[in-house]
Amino acid sequence: MLLAKFLSLIIGPILLWPLTLWLILENAHLNYQQSVILYPTLSFLLIIVPFSAILLMLRRHAVNDLDLTKREDRYRPLFLVAGCLLLTLPIVYFFGNSFLFFLFLLFFLLLCLNAFITIFWKISFHMAINTIFVILINYFYHWSFVYLIIFLPLIFWSRLTLKKHTVNQLIGALILNGAITILFLKYVTGL
Repeated sequence: MLLAKFLSLIIGPILLWPLTLWLILENAHLNYQQSVILYPTLSFLLIIVPFSAILLMLRRHAVNDLDLTKREDRYRPLFLVAGCLLLTLPIVYFFGNSFLFFLFLLFFLLLCLNAFITIFWKISFHMAINTIFVILINYFYHWSFVYLIIFLPLIFWSRLTLKKHTVNQLIGALILNGAITILFLKYVTGL
């Protein structure tokens, strides 16, 4: 159980989302001026604001835990993240480049789909972010890190062991986020 908690934390959204954002920015071929604008702005809007809000909600007992285990606890944080991500789209469009903008469109699409599903059914955001991360890092580095796929069964096992998700919720997140990410990279950015 302790190993499952550790894995869930280490390869969960709290650490993996900032790493994924950094990975995207590092591989977007930004010039110095773009980097000076986008790194702090996007970090603030997509990391500091959402995680601070979730911590505040936790402190005020508006959510039950950091994992947002109850489906109903996810609505407000998802709405906030969608709003923050929506704010970043024009910023990335005007100060970034088309490749970065398309990746942010992908994230907005995935967030909206996962949020919509959450209204009716609980889907695993741990599995979603791990799936997206493994695909993106391999996309950026010419499939040199295929072994990172081991994260997927590890997160699957940890979330199942902790009784945070069912098998179907984990498989659903894997298939939805994996398929859309691969199709988007292939047909929009030219995988």
